[in-house]
Amino acid sequence: MNDLISLTVWCPNCSKSLMDKEKLVDGKPSIRLEISDSKKKGTILLSSYYGSYNFDSDYETETDKEYTFSCPQCGDVITSNVKCEDCKAKMIPLNIEGIGIVKFCSRSGCKHHTIEVEDLEYLDYFKVKKEMLESGTYLRTFCPHCSKSNVDGNVVKFLITNQKGETGDLFLSPYLNLFTNKSTIDIPEGEIVKDINCPQCGSSLIIKGANCKECASQIVGLNVAAVTRLIEFRFCAKKGCHWHGLSSDDMESVLLEDSEAW
Repeated sequence: MNDLISLTVWCPNCSKSLMDKEKLVDGKPSIRLEISDSKKKGTILLSSYYGSYNFDSDYETETDKEYTFSCPQCGDVITSNVKCEDCKAKMIPLNIEGIGIVKFCSRSGCKHHTIEVEDLEYLDYFKVKKEMLESGTYLRTFCPHCSKSNVDGNVVKFLITNQKGETGDLFLSPYLNLFTNKSTIDIPEGEIVKDINCPQCGSSLIIKGANCKECASQIVGLNVAAVTRLIEFRFCAKKGCHWHGLSSDDMESVLLEDSEAW
Protein backbone atom coordinates (compact mmCIF):
# COMPACT_ATOMS: atom_id res chain seq x y z
CA MET A 1 0.00 0.00 0.00
CA ASN A 2 3.06 2.28 -0.13
CA ASP A 3 1.91 3.98 -3.34
CA LEU A 4 -1.65 4.61 -2.12
CA ILE A 5 -2.89 7.66 -0.23
CA SER A 6 -4.65 7.22 3.13
CA LEU A 7 -7.59 9.62 3.52
CA THR A 8 -9.18 11.20 6.60
CA VAL A 9 -12.86 11.84 5.85
CA TRP A 10 -15.83 13.60 7.42
CA CYS A 11 -19.60 13.36 7.10
CA PRO A 12 -20.86 15.93 4.56
CA ASN A 13 -24.00 16.44 6.69
CA CYS A 14 -22.76 16.95 10.26
CA SER A 15 -19.02 17.48 9.57
CA LYS A 16 -18.04 14.89 12.17
CA SER A 17 -15.21 12.43 11.60
CA LEU A 18 -16.04 9.04 10.06
CA MET A 19 -12.68 7.54 11.02
CA ASP A 20 -12.57 4.52 13.35
CA LYS A 21 -9.12 4.40 14.96
CA GLU A 22 -9.89 1.14 16.79
CA LYS A 23 -10.94 -0.88 13.73
CA LEU A 24 -8.14 -1.09 11.16
CA VAL A 25 -8.43 -2.03 7.49
CA ASP A 26 -5.21 -2.37 5.48
CA GLY A 27 -3.39 -1.45 8.70
CA LYS A 28 -4.95 2.03 8.88
CA PRO A 29 -7.97 3.53 10.71
CA SER A 30 -11.06 2.59 8.72
CA ILE A 31 -13.97 4.66 7.44
CA ARG A 32 -17.06 3.66 9.45
CA LEU A 33 -20.47 3.92 7.77
CA GLU A 34 -23.90 2.43 8.34
CA ILE A 35 -25.16 0.38 5.39
CA SER A 36 -28.75 -0.72 4.73
CA ASP A 37 -31.38 -1.81 2.26
CA SER A 38 -35.17 -2.01 2.62
CA LYS A 39 -34.94 -5.05 4.93
CA LYS A 40 -31.84 -4.81 7.11
CA LYS A 41 -28.95 -2.62 8.19
CA GLY A 42 -25.44 -3.01 9.52
CA THR A 43 -21.99 -1.46 9.75
CA ILE A 44 -19.30 -1.38 7.07
CA LEU A 45 -15.64 -0.40 7.59
CA LEU A 46 -14.00 0.82 4.39
CA SER A 47 -10.26 1.05 3.73
CA SER A 48 -9.04 4.64 3.99
CA TYR A 49 -6.56 4.01 1.18
CA TYR A 50 -7.72 5.67 -2.04
CA GLY A 51 -7.73 2.89 -4.63
CA SER A 52 -8.18 0.00 -2.17
CA TYR A 53 -11.47 -1.94 -2.26
CA ASN A 54 -10.92 -3.83 0.99
CA PHE A 55 -13.50 -3.63 3.79
CA ASP A 56 -14.88 -5.38 6.85
CA SER A 57 -18.57 -5.62 7.65
CA ASP A 58 -21.16 -7.37 9.79
CA TYR A 59 -23.53 -6.97 6.84
CA GLU A 60 -23.52 -9.44 3.94
CA THR A 61 -23.83 -7.53 0.66
CA GLU A 62 -25.05 -8.83 -2.68
CA THR A 63 -23.08 -8.09 -5.83
CA ASP A 64 -24.73 -5.59 -8.22
CA LYS A 65 -27.18 -4.38 -5.55
CA GLU A 66 -27.36 -0.67 -4.67
CA TYR A 67 -27.20 0.22 -0.96
CA THR A 68 -27.94 3.18 1.31
CA PHE A 69 -25.11 4.62 3.42
CA SER A 70 -25.58 6.72 6.57
CA CYS A 71 -23.41 8.59 9.04
CA PRO A 72 -22.97 6.69 12.35
CA GLN A 73 -22.69 10.05 14.16
CA CYS A 74 -25.81 11.96 13.04
CA GLY A 75 -27.75 9.10 11.43
CA ASP A 76 -28.43 11.06 8.23
CA VAL A 77 -28.28 9.33 4.84
CA ILE A 78 -25.20 10.26 2.84
CA THR A 79 -26.09 10.48 -0.84
CA SER A 80 -25.99 12.72 -3.91
CA ASN A 81 -27.69 13.24 -7.26
CA VAL A 82 -24.46 12.35 -9.08
CA LYS A 83 -24.72 9.06 -10.97
CA CYS A 84 -21.89 6.55 -11.36
CA GLU A 85 -20.33 6.77 -14.82
CA ASP A 86 -20.05 2.98 -14.99
CA CYS A 87 -23.37 1.65 -13.62
CA LYS A 88 -25.60 4.74 -13.07
CA ALA A 89 -26.07 4.11 -9.33
CA LYS A 90 -25.83 7.05 -6.92
CA MET A 91 -22.38 8.19 -5.83
CA ILE A 92 -21.67 8.57 -2.09
CA PRO A 93 -19.73 11.77 -1.22
CA LEU A 94 -17.41 12.08 1.79
CA ASN A 95 -15.45 15.19 2.71
CA ILE A 96 -11.67 14.87 2.75
CA GLU A 97 -10.08 16.87 5.55
CA GLY A 98 -8.82 20.15 4.10
CA ILE A 99 -8.62 18.84 0.51
CA GLY A 100 -11.93 18.14 -1.22
CA ILE A 101 -14.47 15.35 -1.74
CA VAL A 102 -14.12 11.64 -2.46
CA LYS A 103 -17.06 9.79 -4.03
CA PHE A 104 -17.64 6.05 -4.36
CA CYS A 105 -20.40 4.06 -6.03
CA SER A 106 -23.31 2.80 -3.91
CA ARG A 107 -23.57 -0.42 -5.94
CA SER A 108 -21.81 -3.44 -4.45
CA GLY A 109 -19.08 -4.70 -6.76
CA CYS A 110 -18.74 -1.45 -8.75
CA LYS A 111 -15.24 -0.01 -8.33
CA HIS A 112 -15.88 3.45 -9.72
CA HIS A 113 -14.69 6.25 -7.45
CA THR A 114 -13.53 9.84 -7.91
CA ILE A 115 -11.82 12.65 -6.05
CA GLU A 116 -12.66 16.34 -6.40
CA VAL A 117 -9.67 18.33 -5.20
CA GLU A 118 -10.47 21.89 -4.16
CA ASP A 119 -6.85 22.86 -3.51
CA LEU A 120 -4.72 22.18 -6.63
CA GLU A 121 -1.70 21.85 -4.35
CA TYR A 122 -2.93 18.35 -3.49
CA LEU A 123 -3.72 17.23 -7.05
CA ASP A 124 -0.49 15.28 -7.60
CA TYR A 125 -1.05 13.32 -4.37
CA PHE A 126 -3.94 11.48 -5.99
CA LYS A 127 -2.20 10.50 -9.20
CA VAL A 128 -1.72 7.00 -7.79
CA LYS A 129 1.36 5.30 -9.19
CA LYS A 130 0.87 2.26 -11.38
CA GLU A 131 2.58 -0.97 -10.54
CA MET A 132 4.88 -2.36 -13.24
CA LEU A 133 4.98 -6.07 -14.00
CA GLU A 134 8.25 -6.40 -15.88
CA SER A 135 9.32 -9.13 -18.30
CA GLY A 136 10.73 -12.04 -16.34
CA THR A 137 8.54 -11.35 -13.29
CA TYR A 138 7.58 -14.55 -11.47
CA LEU A 139 3.77 -14.62 -11.53
CA ARG A 140 2.12 -16.08 -8.43
CA THR A 141 -1.14 -17.25 -10.00
CA PHE A 142 -4.38 -18.29 -8.31
CA CYS A 143 -7.70 -19.74 -9.47
CA PRO A 144 -10.41 -17.02 -9.54
CA HIS A 145 -12.96 -19.60 -8.33
CA CYS A 146 -11.29 -21.43 -5.42
CA SER A 147 -8.42 -18.96 -4.82
CA LYS A 148 -5.89 -21.80 -4.66
CA SER A 149 -2.51 -21.52 -6.36
CA ASN A 150 -1.98 -23.50 -9.55
CA VAL A 151 1.81 -23.13 -9.45
CA ASP A 152 3.49 -26.52 -9.22
CA GLY A 153 7.22 -26.11 -8.64
CA ASN A 154 8.57 -24.08 -11.54
CA VAL A 155 5.50 -24.39 -13.78
CA VAL A 156 1.89 -23.24 -13.84
CA LYS A 157 -0.33 -26.31 -14.17
CA PHE A 158 -3.75 -26.59 -15.85
CA LEU A 159 -6.15 -29.35 -16.84
CA ILE A 160 -6.96 -29.11 -20.55
CA THR A 161 -9.30 -30.65 -23.11
CA ASN A 162 -8.39 -30.57 -26.81
CA GLN A 163 -10.79 -30.52 -29.75
CA LYS A 164 -10.77 -34.34 -29.88
CA GLY A 165 -12.16 -34.46 -26.33
CA GLU A 166 -8.91 -35.80 -24.90
CA THR A 167 -7.94 -34.52 -21.44
CA GLY A 168 -4.51 -33.99 -19.94
CA ASP A 169 -2.18 -31.53 -18.24
CA LEU A 170 -0.78 -28.27 -19.58
CA PHE A 171 2.36 -26.72 -18.09
CA LEU A 172 3.27 -23.08 -18.71
CA SER A 173 6.19 -20.98 -17.55
CA PRO A 174 5.32 -18.81 -14.50
CA TYR A 175 7.55 -16.01 -15.80
CA LEU A 176 5.98 -13.07 -17.63
CA ASN A 177 6.84 -12.92 -21.34
CA LEU A 178 8.43 -16.38 -21.43
CA PHE A 179 6.21 -18.49 -23.71
CA THR A 180 7.38 -22.03 -22.94
CA ASN A 181 4.77 -24.77 -22.65
CA LYS A 182 4.40 -28.54 -22.43
CA SER A 183 1.32 -30.76 -22.49
CA THR A 184 0.56 -34.44 -21.93
CA ILE A 185 -1.86 -34.53 -24.89
CA ASP A 186 -1.41 -33.39 -28.48
CA ILE A 187 -2.35 -29.78 -29.23
CA PRO A 188 -1.44 -28.82 -32.82
CA GLU A 189 -0.01 -25.36 -33.44
CA GLY A 190 -2.87 -22.90 -33.99
CA GLU A 191 -5.52 -25.09 -32.33
CA ILE A 192 -7.82 -23.49 -29.73
CA VAL A 193 -8.19 -25.73 -26.70
CA LYS A 194 -11.74 -26.78 -25.95
CA ASP A 195 -11.43 -26.04 -22.23
CA ILE A 196 -8.84 -25.12 -19.59
CA ASN A 197 -9.60 -25.95 -15.96
CA CYS A 198 -8.21 -25.35 -12.50
CA PRO A 199 -6.28 -28.45 -11.30
CA GLN A 200 -7.51 -27.80 -7.76
CA CYS A 201 -11.29 -27.33 -8.08
CA GLY A 202 -11.87 -28.31 -11.73
CA SER A 203 -13.64 -25.04 -12.63
CA SER A 204 -13.32 -23.76 -16.19
CA LEU A 205 -10.99 -20.78 -16.56
CA ILE A 206 -12.38 -19.75 -19.95
CA ILE A 207 -13.94 -16.26 -19.77
CA LYS A 208 -17.30 -16.37 -21.54
CA GLY A 209 -17.95 -13.53 -23.95
CA ALA A 210 -14.33 -12.34 -23.98
CA ASN A 211 -11.96 -12.76 -26.89
CA CYS A 212 -8.28 -12.40 -27.71
CA LYS A 213 -7.51 -8.94 -29.09
CA GLU A 214 -5.12 -10.39 -31.68
CA CYS A 215 -6.82 -13.53 -33.05
CA ALA A 216 -10.36 -13.33 -31.56
CA SER A 217 -10.04 -16.76 -29.89
CA GLN A 218 -11.44 -17.44 -26.41
CA ILE A 219 -9.26 -16.37 -23.50
CA VAL A 220 -8.30 -17.71 -20.07
CA GLY A 221 -8.57 -15.76 -16.79
CA LEU A 222 -6.42 -16.10 -13.68
CA ASN A 223 -5.68 -14.02 -10.62
CA VAL A 224 -2.09 -12.85 -10.27
CA ALA A 225 -0.57 -11.46 -7.07
CA ALA A 226 0.71 -7.97 -7.86
CA VAL A 227 2.59 -5.84 -5.34
CA THR A 228 -0.51 -4.67 -3.43
CA ARG A 229 -3.39 -6.93 -4.46
CA LEU A 230 -4.70 -9.65 -6.76
CA ILE A 231 -5.24 -8.64 -10.39
CA GLU A 232 -7.07 -10.36 -13.25
CA PHE A 233 -4.58 -11.79 -15.75
CA ARG A 234 -5.73 -13.13 -19.13
CA PHE A 235 -4.12 -15.05 -21.98
CA CYS A 236 -5.22 -16.54 -25.30
CA ALA A 237 -6.42 -20.16 -25.44
CA LYS A 238 -5.02 -20.65 -28.97
CA LYS A 239 -1.67 -22.42 -29.13
CA GLY A 240 0.89 -20.15 -30.72
CA CYS A 241 -0.91 -16.89 -29.95
CA HIS A 242 1.10 -14.83 -27.47
CA TRP A 243 -1.57 -12.28 -26.54
CA HIS A 244 -1.97 -11.59 -22.83
CA GLY A 245 -3.41 -8.72 -20.86
CA LEU A 246 -5.33 -7.41 -17.87
CA SER A 247 -8.94 -6.53 -17.16
CA SER A 248 -9.97 -2.94 -17.88
CA ASP A 249 -10.20 -2.18 -14.14
CA ASP A 250 -6.68 -3.44 -13.43
CA MET A 251 -5.20 -1.55 -16.37
CA GLU A 252 -5.93 1.58 -14.34
CA SER A 253 -3.34 0.62 -11.72
CA VAL A 254 -1.03 -2.00 -13.26
CA LEU A 255 1.22 -1.95 -16.33
CA LEU A 256 2.61 -4.92 -18.22
CA GLU A 257 6.03 -4.33 -19.67
CA ASP A 258 5.84 -4.58 -23.48
CA SER A 259 7.54 -7.58 -25.01
CA GLU A 260 7.30 -9.58 -28.22
CA ALA A 261 8.07 -12.87 -26.51
CA TRP A 262 6.49 -14.15 -23.33
